[in-house]
Amino acid sequence: MLAKTILAFTVVATLLSATASFAAEPPRSGHVYRVGWLSGAGGRPWDADTLKAFRSGMADLGWDGRSTELIERWANARPERLPGLAAELVALNVDVIVAVSDTSVLAALRATRQIPIVCPFFNDPEGAKLVTSLARPGGNVTGLSYMAPEIYAKELSLLKEAMPGLRKLGVVINSANPSADGIIGALRNTSGALGIELKIVDAYPLDSLDLRINEMTGAGVQAITGFVLKSPFKDRLIRFGTANRIPLAGYTDGLPGLLSLEVDELQMARRSARYVDKILRGANPGELAVEQPTKFLLFINLTTAKAYGITIPQSLLLRADNIIQ
Repeated sequence: MLAKTILAFTVVATLLSATASFAAEPPRSGHVYRVGWLSGAGGRPWDADTLKAFRSGMADLGWDGRSTELIERWANARPERLPGLAAELVALNVDVIVAVSDTSVLAALRATRQIPIVCPFFNDPEGAKLVTSLARPGGNVTGLSYMAPEIYAKELSLLKEAMPGLRKLGVVINSANPSADGIIGALRNTSGALGIELKIVDAYPLDSLDLRINEMTGAGVQAITGFVLKSPFKDRLIRFGTANRIPLAGYTDGLPGLLSLEVDELQMARRSARYVDKILRGANPGELAVEQPTKFLLFINLTTAKAYGITIPQSLLLRADNIIQ
């Protein structure tokens, strides 16, 4: 599950401040603003908490069902559906699109360069060329970023500390995500320096994912990581890791989760409402800096470590924010 600790966030440049260069126009009285919600990685059953957090953030800023209409479009782990869903939102003339992943942002960008787009969970917006820069995104896109290449590279380093004998690592990627190359590049650089061989598996197409995950058994991987460790992919990796006694990095809820470096996704979803609020009041999205976390939380599951015969070094335990046992 997601980290519950509220994280401190900072910005690359001035963000959503009173001195920002836009006219903070009040919403038109009696006008109902239409907010499109475009989600590709999962579906409503998996992203319900994310949507709830966003709604809560909007409510905190005074937006309710009388002033806004949320129009949802879910690709249900079928990224090929995103272009059509984005086009539907554009045809409905929504005032802003909340695109829940880099893949969703790319689809929305291809559908419109006029309607503002807010992403709560960028992986690598600058590296994926979704924005011109973090400080001044330009165009019609802004939002919050994980700093995914950095977080996954650091998580791999922590995994190596936990498992000094790690030589082969399985990596589940999402090739449909425009940030995939940047994340894989960061993992390759780190794994090369640590003497770790990567076995890369693509999460798509979903129909044959189980077969491709099983290929990691023959490859002799000793642990698995990836940036799609959430439902419906997460459930399949948990089954595979449990059956083969292979620990997973990226979550720590239970077996076979070993360690994770996290940000608070629900807080990011809630904070993304601030971008929507400013845009509906007249802000230019291209002038709203992309927000980045200043703190990551290290979670370690000692239950998994003990079950799989892994001795976590004391030096690593002392740096953990949360130890599960």
